[in-house]
Amino acid sequence: MRYTNKAAIKRYILHKVKKVRPGWRCTRVSHEAIEFFEMKASQLVRYYNVPPKYQRQHLKEDDLLVHSTVRKKLLEAHRELNPWFKVVDVSPAALDYIEVELEKAIISSLESHPSIGHTFKP
Repeated sequence: MRYTNKAAIKRYILHKVKKVRPGWRCTRVSHEAIEFFEMKASQLVRYYNVPPKYQRQHLKEDDLLVHSTVRKKLLEAHRELNPWFKVVDVSPAALDYIEVELEKAIISSLESHPSIGHTFKP
């Protein structure tokens, strides 16, 4: 079950490389990088702690997350922790929070990546 949209992650990384690391001509994203951010999204879903009124600071045309999968997993995690408390839906703020945290992880990884080669690897 995938938490992230692979194509959107690749586009986002290649777009951000131009802004975060302007001298580096990165043209590819490795499979390991996609798997790393898939794992990061899984961790964010598993251990989420959403602020009460959280909204994304900016809008994008592509979502990095597969919202249906993330909603399902958040509901499952909540049911495991609180079986007596019935939750029927996930707020958009929870999805926004997880997506922004994933964006932060990608940018942090880009900032610390050496400018070697044309492939982004975590």
